Amino acid sequence: LGPSLTCLELLDVRDRNHDYLSNIAMDSIASHCGGLETFGFTDSCVTTLGLEGVLRNNPGITTLNLSRNIMLGFDTVDVIASYLPRLEVLRDYHRVGNGNDWLN
Repeated sequence: LGPSLTCLELLDVRDRNHDYLSNIAMDSIASHCGGLETFGFTDSCVTTLGLEGVLRNNPGITTLNLSRNIMLGFDTVDVIASYLPRLEVLRDYHRVGNGNDWLN
């Protein structure tokens, strides 16, 4: 991880204890990466607060993949809109709950 990294996709990442990606990982990404253009993570325990730190430090993200992240809150769309003015592609944001929460 570093400032020259432009694409980071973390798909079904787990640690040695088989725990899913969490806000702790997002804090590390936020502090080490500031030039992301593509960012994605799937099957995680990341909350909207954890995502917010990464987006705040990477306003140049144009492609964001949030597939199967059940801990993201209903305020996620507002956070994305606040920090990513250049966003072109939002893949698979889905709040688990009623079936009307899809946003692609």
